[in-house]
Amino acid sequence: MIMNLVIMLLVAYGLGCLSTAYLLIRFQHGQDIRTLGSGNAGARNAGRHFGSKTFAAIFIGDAGKAVLAVYAASLFTDSRTVLYMVLLAVVAGHVYPVFLRFRGGKGMSPFAGGALALDWSVFLGMLGLAVVLLLVFRRFTPAGLIAIVPYPFFIYGVELSRAGALLGGLTVLLILFAHRSNIKEMIRGGAG
Repeated sequence: MIMNLVIMLLVAYGLGCLSTAYLLIRFQHGQDIRTLGSGNAGARNAGRHFGSKTFAAIFIGDAGKAVLAVYAASLFTDSRTVLYMVLLAVVAGHVYPVFLRFRGGKGMSPFAGGALALDWSVFLGMLGLAVVLLLVFRRFTPAGLIAIVPYPFFIYGVELSRAGALLGGLTVLLILFAHRSNIKEMIRGGAG
């Protein structure tokens, strides 16, 4: 049982480490996305430099790896707690990929894919909140970051799972930590 859990988490982390932005930009343009713009190996930074099609391809790739991780784990376990651990592991791999010396993306794309795979109703709740916040703020970063904050409460409300809510909360904290420079900039009133 413990060995299966360790294997699932290592596979999820490994999938997270596969940086779609790094691989796509290196293959198509011969550049390291981490040397451009914010230095972030994620969809938003790549989209700023290479356009909306590149953003979409990277978002789908990074969300897809989380969907794959959660789905694959669900074939081996019925434990929702384990599936929330898998989501945390894949997001951690995306943010801190061992293959890129722990300099990856900020975790929103794999979080979106994993949250969708775990519970589409919770995902739609966060998406709806993000859309409303986007209309208010007219900026993606604050809308997205605020919309993910209630994730652990949604989990608890739907599943009554303290462990799931805790793991969901840790995943959100990891993403907020990865966005700390954006958050500081938003507090100072800059672009987000």
